[in-house]
Amino acid sequence: MDRGESAANLQTSMCGIAAYFGPGSFDPASFLRDLAHRGPDAHGTWSVDVGQGDQVHLVHTRLSIIDLSPSGNQPMLLQPAAGGGWKTVTGGQRPAPGTPAASHALVYNGEIYNFREIRAELQACGHLFVSTGDSEVLLRGYAEWGRAVFAKLDGIFAAVIYDGPGRRLVVARDHLGIKPLYYARVRDGGILLSSQVRAITSSGIWSGEVNRPALLDYLRFGSYQEPATVFTNLWAFAPGCTGWVDFSEGAPGILRQERHWQIAPVAADNKAHDWKAEHEALLRRTVQEQLVADVPVGVYLSGGLDSTLLLELAAQTARDQLTAFTVGGELTSNDEAGIAARTAANLGVRHQLVRLGWSEQKDWIQQGLLSMDQPSSDGMNTYVVSRASRSTGMVVALGGTGADEFHGAYGHAHLLSRLIRLNESLAGLSRPFGQLAAGALGAIRGKVEGVRLQLMLEQMPSPWRVLQEKRRFFTPTQIAELWPEGNTIPMRWQPPGSDAAQLAELPLETQIVIGEARGYLLNTLLRDSDWATMSNQQELRVPYLGRRYVELMLRMPESLKAPVGSVKKPLLADLISPANRRLVGLPKRGFMLNHAELLRGPLQEEFRAGCAWLNTQLGFRLDADACLKELEGGRSAKIANRLWALCALGSYLSRHGC
Repeated sequence: MDRGESAANLQTSMCGIAAYFGPGSFDPASFLRDLAHRGPDAHGTWSVDVGQGDQVHLVHTRLSIIDLSPSGNQPMLLQPAAGGGWKTVTGGQRPAPGTPAASHALVYNGEIYNFREIRAELQACGHLFVSTGDSEVLLRGYAEWGRAVFAKLDGIFAAVIYDGPGRRLVVARDHLGIKPLYYARVRDGGILLSSQVRAITSSGIWSGEVNRPALLDYLRFGSYQEPATVFTNLWAFAPGCTGWVDFSEGAPGILRQERHWQIAPVAADNKAHDWKAEHEALLRRTVQEQLVADVPVGVYLSGGLDSTLLLELAAQTARDQLTAFTVGGELTSNDEAGIAARTAANLGVRHQLVRLGWSEQKDWIQQGLLSMDQPSSDGMNTYVVSRASRSTGMVVALGGTGADEFHGAYGHAHLLSRLIRLNESLAGLSRPFGQLAAGALGAIRGKVEGVRLQLMLEQMPSPWRVLQEKRRFFTPTQIAELWPEGNTIPMRWQPPGSDAAQLAELPLETQIVIGEARGYLLNTLLRDSDWATMSNQQELRVPYLGRRYVELMLRMPESLKAPVGSVKKPLLADLISPANRRLVGLPKRGFMLNHAELLRGPLQEEFRAGCAWLNTQLGFRLDADACLKELEGGRSAKIANRLWALCALGSYLSRHGC
């Protein structure tokens, strides 16, 4: 393509990516197959010899969102242009004979919301664009500023860049880890990266086994905790980080890392602002940026505050193009169809309701279990909503993920901080007081609840350790009964994304919010949202997690975010229209699967088979009959959720365990 040719509107696409650097042979076919569901609209590969017998291979599969033409395909290359500057080549096309090889090449999964601002900066530096989208902005931004470009981005991304002049392979992940990126050392000494764990494990060049220390984390939290994954020799690349491998070192090279975004320093900057006005303006701007698409766009609408506000803000400029989507029916324990329908009607937005009965649920849930990239106690509700909404034609969905974390952390920020301060005020009496309180709670709500409180009190005064105990799934005694080997594995305590000293300088409430962002949000909600929506070929956008919006919420004084009476999120509640004010102050709601009915009914055999595999292969001591008996008589939903976590684990490992 000549420098002056148009590659019209190269813009956003959600994708699957993979990359390899090493001395061995690499076959992209398995990655094209395993990532096809993430990018069914196009695919491309590109490779280059980097010397010393090593090669770089890039793989990309595309889900087209903006500009549906082939001109947006990747890998995207920059070649030196005659007369200076760069020439952009898309789709991994190879240079014509006699022309210079690519100096830079990109595979990228995500969306850069502020790419127009960065584009203007690059144009001021002399760059001439042949496209109008974010992929070329990211690639040219790297050519101009190197790794510093990632600190400029507000978006969701996992990117791999071949840097010819710098003789390195560069990788980066967005600020909160909204888009996944995994890496592994393979048998030939090379490094392999991909959007999915299962794409790496089925590549034929990786080896590993079930990660037993990480399995203990799964039993503690219901999900694997980054950087660990379900398998050994396979890790999650850290959020907010840039990494690189130098070709001059050969394979295996060292994957060096540096942070392009740090959560604790952002939270420490609390200079005075007109906070409420800035919050409203930035949230409106964030929602508007995330509505841009050339495919059908909608909002996941529950009966709650967060999704209602997203719909209200979106409807102000895109009412006629929007669809509000809700799932109802027998398989949910919380049917919000009626509330959601009235909310959409109040705003004049088209509402799509899909009611699912028990006849559909077995196939859908089993397909969801097959789609999991790693075992999880959560995520199946998102899979069902995504599949149902995608069946109506919705390719892009806006969801309320993140509102709870940065507006009070589900109430934990206030509850746990008060508990920690009370503990400190008791000084020498804190231990006997804690034992008394735990005993009383155990007498009222059962022995396990008393044990949970005692475990939390034992981690005082560390806010993030107390939070981790609050989030605990199985107690140590329960784990010992389920999996005796768990008693032999040391329990790991890892500060949430920053060192403990940095965190300790922040207010207690902020430390707890950061703990939620680097814990439950990262390791459960975001990871599950990605596989659950991408397996249905749908893009999920999360305005409450925009980088600039998150930075504002971290800096904002706690007094503005603190609950007011029954209103848990006053900043969001203040923006709700009078027509939907009835939602303000209501208990948190959302689409939740009825795990007890699933396990007792259509998933009973799946659960039994999973228990059997865990027992024979990993030494678990699960009595499937006894577990299912616990679900009789309408027992606690918490019991059902924990048994569901075991079902998901057994189902996954029986298919993919090494």
